[in-house]
Amino acid sequence: MARNLAWLYGAEGLAKVLAIYSFGSLGRLLLRERMGDLEFSLHALFVLSLVLDAGLAPYGVARASRDPGLTRSLAGRIVGLRAGLVLVCIPILALVAFSRGGDSVARQLVLWQGLVLVPGVFLLNWVFESRGEMPVVAVTNLVRQAVLALGVTVFVGGPEDVLLVPMLDGGGFALGVAIQVWFFRRRVGALDLWHRRRDLALILRESAPLSLAALAWALRLFLPGLVLGYRASSEAMGLYGPAHRLLMALHTFVWLYFVNLLPAMARRLAAQDEPGHRRLVEGSLRLVGWTVAAGVVGGWFAAPWLIVAVYGANYAAAALPLRLMILVLGLAFLAGHANWGLIAAQRRGDQLVASLTGAVLAVGGCVALGAEIAPASAALVLVAAEAGALFCATALFVRRVHTLAIWSCLLAPTAVAGGVAWFVQRTSWTPLVGGLASAAVLIVLGWVWERGLRLKPGASR
Repeated sequence: MARNLAWLYGAEGLAKVLAIYSFGSLGRLLLRERMGDLEFSLHALFVLSLVLDAGLAPYGVARASRDPGLTRSLAGRIVGLRAGLVLVCIPILALVAFSRGGDSVARQLVLWQGLVLVPGVFLLNWVFESRGEMPVVAVTNLVRQAVLALGVTVFVGGPEDVLLVPMLDGGGFALGVAIQVWFFRRRVGALDLWHRRRDLALILRESAPLSLAALAWALRLFLPGLVLGYRASSEAMGLYGPAHRLLMALHTFVWLYFVNLLPAMARRLAAQDEPGHRRLVEGSLRLVGWTVAAGVVGGWFAAPWLIVAVYGANYAAAALPLRLMILVLGLAFLAGHANWGLIAAQRRGDQLVASLTGAVLAVGGCVALGAEIAPASAALVLVAAEAGALFCATALFVRRVHTLAIWSCLLAPTAVAGGVAWFVQRTSWTPLVGGLASAAVLIVLGWVWERGLRLKPGASR
């Protein structure tokens, strides 16, 4: 288990570094307008990749974990279903390309993302996750990002080369998927694509709730960017997209944290050990509360330096959207305790309601802004949607499962973070110094506070 986690964390961390390098380089090589066209096409790609998955990956993990003997036949059926779904996704991609407008290069950027969609038909992450073979999963994204980074370095020299980006990304993804198929053939058997057509409708129906939850999450996080791409200029999207990319790079670690916390939560809830679950979650909340306080306050002050360091001085105006997206990341970390707690308690319907609440708020915010939407206001919609999902998930967990001292766990980190932010705001420190200093102070104060609580007479251990 520890070896698998080390592979996953190490490879995912390296893949994120390579991705930041690739898109930071593209930010410097492309004009903001062309960078906006690229980011819009990637927003569309991400949402359609979830349509292509249709909840089949988590469904496959659950089924194959319960009955490993089904893995080969299930893989053939899932690949077959995705082959049909990709025939739906490609026309939607074309519709997005031609309905947005823009010049021919902007349209082609969206269309060429089909090269990235097609290899996803054969993506077999779920097989290796169910078998505990995380190194294979880890290598796939690492290979993809390595090919993209190398290709950007060698072949992309300016805005005229922007159409090479989806080709390089698609090639790297196809290579990673080919490695998975090779491992599948060696360890499980050949993919059976022609004789496994039974129960396809049943599989799609059973995976539908998982697909709906994933799409609601994607709507919450990607709709503001898509609307901005439609309603505003490509240059505006070029300011929003890079900040959003940094958010999504860091958002992966929210998922990694709660994937590892989930088994412990599920065991305690299954055993009806309410006190044990409460201690686990409230302890995690205190840890995450201080970590989020340090990250949000430090990130808020460091954002002007960070966006320029990654993308160049041409993107300095993206500092405010990045600051707001750092708030989104903090809210996502806090919301994870209730969201994943509902999953651990087998309350997927309630978790879907919370996710849909955030999606509805995102839609409402975009409608309210209309043609006035801008990079900062689109990021503010993200904050409102994530906050709504947090409050809804927390209320549902407390009502359906059991009470948690969520807000009391967060009171001290929030109050201290406000005081530190107030002080740093009144200094003349540079963004980097202010960010590092505020984060360091909050980490130290959090350690002192929690140590004091543990040493307090009568404190639970």
